[in-house]
Amino acid sequence: MRVHIEPMGQTADLTVFIPGYTPTAKKEYTTAAFLLLDGALGEYDVEARVGRIQVDSMPKSSVQTNSLDGLPDAFDAALTQK
Repeated sequence: MRVHIEPMGQTADLTVFIPGYTPTAKKEYTTAAFLLLDGALGEYDVEARVGRIQVDSMPKSSVQTNSLDGLPDAFDAALTQK
């Protein structure tokens, strides 16, 4: 699983890339993504500092992504960039 961060001022939109994702199982993948983000970032950040969350299959282009382990630092850095 990889996560792309798109800063949007005081919040950030996230795209969660999950291997094997299929639109027919979108609800299950979205639920799993929310739970994993809660664990990685904490419930407060997900509720207060995350805007939109999208779930997709692995990116086909060279979109910058972060692992779950590196997500907290990358997320904080993305929101403090000016």
